[in-house]
Amino acid sequence: MELTKLLEKIGLKKKESQIYLNLLEYGPSPASLIASKVNLKRTTIYHIIEDLIKRGFVKKTIHHNITYFNPVNPEQIDNLIDTKINYLNNIKKDLKTHLAVLQTLQNKPIEKPKITYFEGVEGAQKAYDDILTAESTVLEINLPDDVHKSLSEEWVENFVKKRIEKKVFLKAIIPDTPVCLEYVNKDSGEYRQTIALPKELKLPMHSSISIYDNKINIINLKKSIIGIIIENKYLAETMKSLYKLAWETAVQKAIKHKTAGKLTIEDAQKNMDNKPTKKSTKKKNSTK
Repeated sequence: MELTKLLEKIGLKKKESQIYLNLLEYGPSPASLIASKVNLKRTTIYHIIEDLIKRGFVKKTIHHNITYFNPVNPEQIDNLIDTKINYLNNIKKDLKTHLAVLQTLQNKPIEKPKITYFEGVEGAQKAYDDILTAESTVLEINLPDDVHKSLSEEWVENFVKKRIEKKVFLKAIIPDTPVCLEYVNKDSGEYRQTIALPKELKLPMHSSISIYDNKINIINLKKSIIGIIIENKYLAETMKSLYKLAWETAVQKAIKHKTAGKLTIEDAQKNMDNKPTKKSTKKKNSTK
């Protein structure tokens, strides 16, 4: 292996290696002589040698007012490497001690939303079924007419029963249609609070949107039936804020046109708690 490259592997730069090898070959030399041997300016030689002295490869002596530069014995390079290894090991120990602190300073990767796609009627039904896992009130913009037509009356009835059983409370903004007004009238029995938007607002709605926990559940029921569930805390919080604004605005419009359901979650809970079970009904009949 070429000696210059070997020294570079140890940590010397190319010019530093050349100067050190020159000193080994010709012995102690003043800067002027070194400069002529390696074809560098004397000022450059001084800067490079100062670095070599700091790193332990060169020593200087003064004889008859002339400064000479002496290379250290090559055997000492092995000691220099050991010293450097010890130094790096100590740094490694310090790094391990402070690694936890450094990791807390590291920029955390951006949390990507989890997105799940659903296609077709069965896919939309599965997307809707996810609402049954909600631990918070479900905030919904719903299209009862389209849901009943696209997903079947029977499926909707079973879904509502499951939601009631799991006590998943629903707040819904819906368009003002005969089916939707009937939807409002069933609020007390279906654990729900509904506002039907007056027709005069002329707000075209083509998708059902449900917001709950950290999820945004979107079902498109026009033409191609598809569902998308986006799971992300910050997106869900933003949508909940927008829904709150929409709800407050809708309440004012709906009250004016008498299309607002008056049921609250407290009322719905009372209805659920007071609703007689089949078992209790049988007891009453037998008493009669």
